[in-house]
Amino acid sequence: MRSPRHSRITIAAAFSFLVAVPVGPEAAAGDAVLLGASSDDHLWFVVEHTQPDRRTVLRHHAWEMDGPYYSKGWPLSGAPAAMAAWGNRLWLVFAPKPGGERVRRETFTVQVDRVPALGTYLYTPSNRLGVVESLEGLGNLAGFVATAHGPVALLLPTQRAGAGVRAGKDSLAAEPVLAGAKLLQLTDQEWTELPLPEGFMPGWNCQLGVGGRDGQAMVLVTETPGDRRRSAVYWRDAYGTWTRRDVPLEARRLRTLTRVGASIAVVTEGGAADRLEISYLRPNVLLALSGLTRPVGQWTMLGMRDGLHLIEHSARDELTLRRIDPLGGQISAPQLMSSQRLMFGRVWHMPLLFGAAITAVLFSFVLKPSAKAATIALPSGATALAALPRLIAVAADIAASGLVVALVFGYTPAELLKFPIWTADLAQATPALLMIAITVGHCTLSELIGCRTLGKSLVGARVVAGDGSRPSATAIVARNIFKTIVLLIPLLAVFALLNPHLQGLGDMVAGTVVVGGIDDQPTSSPNDR
Repeated sequence: MRSPRHSRITIAAAFSFLVAVPVGPEAAAGDAVLLGASSDDHLWFVVEHTQPDRRTVLRHHAWEMDGPYYSKGWPLSGAPAAMAAWGNRLWLVFAPKPGGERVRRETFTVQVDRVPALGTYLYTPSNRLGVVESLEGLGNLAGFVATAHGPVALLLPTQRAGAGVRAGKDSLAAEPVLAGAKLLQLTDQEWTELPLPEGFMPGWNCQLGVGGRDGQAMVLVTETPGDRRRSAVYWRDAYGTWTRRDVPLEARRLRTLTRVGASIAVVTEGGAADRLEISYLRPNVLLALSGLTRPVGQWTMLGMRDGLHLIEHSARDELTLRRIDPLGGQISAPQLMSSQRLMFGRVWHMPLLFGAAITAVLFSFVLKPSAKAATIALPSGATALAALPRLIAVAADIAASGLVVALVFGYTPAELLKFPIWTADLAQATPALLMIAITVGHCTLSELIGCRTLGKSLVGARVVAGDGSRPSATAIVARNIFKTIVLLIPLLAVFALLNPHLQGLGDMVAGTVVVGGIDDQPTSSPNDR
């Protein structure tokens, strides 16, 4: 039987273990802060939905989504202790499981990739979270961030570690503890220790953040001993050198650090109990950006390339999104978030294009000239223009139009190549649509005048009727109407390769042929006979 003194020590040690104050991500489990992580282009957050049943879901929002949307949710068996993101990859760390000789925190990863044709996102792995090397389970996880070289975790000893209590092997106090602070980075599936600042003494609400283009500008923020109104900020450069600066920041009011581009934004509790203040962290000062009323429900504020994003989860199970401008600090009105719009909302133009293509193909066979009228009798010395010269002629006509669009509207070559058939966002195809419209316009006009376009002139070709005469105005307009459809859906150009005279859809309907090998323009016309 144990002595009363031994029992009192065991109980005291257990009580010390239970009342140890956690700091950082693991402290937010019962807080109003919504667990989240973000990178320049992607944002993730965990929501515990109450309707229709209580379930925990990982939600994803991307910078390229044209509105307050989130992609398909990922169901979780429970909320993670912390998350960190870089690029299109997310890491999740779960709370350590008690018991066992080697206490570890299970760590997972997932990646999202955008499908340009649909504007939706796919998860990799597709049916599970990817397993990575688990994180050490001792101590408190005070910070978890990501860099271009992998995630970084800050582990701090709990209060029990410094209590100096000794107890029997079967008591809680006998479990191993973290002796000192550790900064660990996951590199090549292995957690390696990074040096901490010399003389680093973690105080109240110690937090870890990253800045810079590659995330190597790491910062540690902790309360300055003896001065609650100031915080010690340790800056780590790309070479691993730490520099300390004191900043007028009350660590007890600090809620979160988040990366906005290359800068670090600080969200603190304001002077009033219902206020939040947003500032940029500089080596010696805080630069005020904006302030707002504290959200009533659960919330998280995360940075992306276009500014800060405030996501709120209300008691009615509604998600809203507000954006804070990174320069002026203007706060947008809350927008109700919903599942990302799918096919019809984003690619409604594609069924229309394919419908027009099918209609064009049917018209080319139904409305083509009769067998007698379709007899091809080319002028002496003329031959149907080969595929390569014809491709060069079309490319020259399009390039000329593209140059006009680029000079007048200021679009880049990359933007001009986003044809509506290749992009799910019709707005992104505006430059290409302008280029196609100008191409069809100048081709129609030049063929009405001289039976040839700029590109056809370069390769010595022109348009003639099937009997070798000058085509009528109706035939010219008809072939260019069908040329519009072919330019919208370039795959339709393959029909010219299946025709013995290399007639495209427009040529088949209009009864025309693009020929080379003749220098003089045909002067006779069906109207002259």
